[in-house]
Amino acid sequence: MDETPIVRKQGHCSLREYEWIEEQVQIMLQNEVIEESSSPYAFNVVVIGKKDRAEEGMDRLCINYAPFNKRIIPDRYPLPNINKMLSSF
Repeated sequence: MDETPIVRKQGHCSLREYEWIEEQVQIMLQNEVIEESSSPYAFNVVVIGKKDRAEEGMDRLCINYAPFNKRIIPDRYPLPNINKMLSSF
């Protein structure tokens, strides 16, 4: 398996989106939702528009892990069936 770190540069975004991303990152750092990292891996941040019931956009940040997911070896042993496990007690 290839173990070289995956590094993806940030995609193109508008100045408004860039400022919003920076603001959200600072808020998450202050609230200790995220922490600074010195990892050799880097993935793109994607801004996704989400509509609420009032049909007004509510953006959210997502990380594009698609390149990383291509390297992951799938589990060969899935979790047991929960109903079967519960009925065995």
